[in-house]
Amino acid sequence: SRRDFGIYALVWLASLLAASAITEFGQVGIWAKGVVIATTTLVSAPMLALTSRRLHDAGRSGIWALLFYVFSLPVVVLVGFLPGREPSRARPRPLLRHRLAAVLVILGAAFGVSRLYWAPLNVISSSMAPTLLPGDYIIVTRGAPEAGDVITYEFARQDGAMTQYVARAVGMPGDLVGMLEGAVLLNGAFVDQFTTGPYTNPDAIWEPGGFCSAAVDCTMIEEVLPNGVRYQTLDAGNIAQLDTTIPRLIPEDGFYLLGDHRDNSLDSRLDRDAGGHGIISKDEVVGVVHRIAVSAWRGHWLDPSAWRRDRFWKDISQ
Repeated sequence: SRRDFGIYALVWLASLLAASAITEFGQVGIWAKGVVIATTTLVSAPMLALTSRRLHDAGRSGIWALLFYVFSLPVVVLVGFLPGREPSRARPRPLLRHRLAAVLVILGAAFGVSRLYWAPLNVISSSMAPTLLPGDYIIVTRGAPEAGDVITYEFARQDGAMTQYVARAVGMPGDLVGMLEGAVLLNGAFVDQFTTGPYTNPDAIWEPGGFCSAAVDCTMIEEVLPNGVRYQTLDAGNIAQLDTTIPRLIPEDGFYLLGDHRDNSLDSRLDRDAGGHGIISKDEVVGVVHRIAVSAWRGHWLDPSAWRRDRFWKDISQ
């Protein structure tokens, strides 16, 4: 898991710093330095294995995890074989700079490798409101989605440009999914719905005529999937083409996606030739969204009054 990876990464970094201290503050023989380097390298093995597994889950070759050693092993060797000093000597300033440079290289390498299984994305539409709002900057983790996950996916538009979208995975491979008067039909049964009250767009002060403002009434409805995942959706009226659809059997490599803002989302309810997105294939899935990093109205980062501080580092996973 990501938690395990973080723990192993901290242990590895601590062992590297310990190796640096050992080689600096004593006259250590070359064999002892070799043992220190070997130990530090072995400590990184679980982290390499976790990285490889996550790459496989994302449909990528685990061989890319070896990039971790390509970047970090030279640093380990450098730290291990930097000349030590006599206890009575003053610490030379160039050596301190070398240590700091080594730590920065290590952190940079760890960040570069980690980008193999996560990516940032800026939300630009309200199709996933209230879960996601325009101006949310989200973190996408590579991997296969589960029912109820918010995911990102991409496919080529009619002009050929690849575009990335965000929606919620409601139907999984083998499910029979459709809509009837705004309610989700999943495998012959309605998904549980509970009206939780009216919803007002928190950005209405910026957009008086925007979605779910004083000019547009919205009702917030909680849905509960059979696996227990709960989330809020928005209903802004009756759009027959979107509220009632023919049930579809999801293929083994596909997903049925819905935007949480049901009346303002083009998703799996309509096929692509009808302006929607249709069934999304596994190959088109980019990753799963678990968290909002930062948020500001329409990306106005230089205006502190536009920051949504309550959405900073917000967990949206269920």
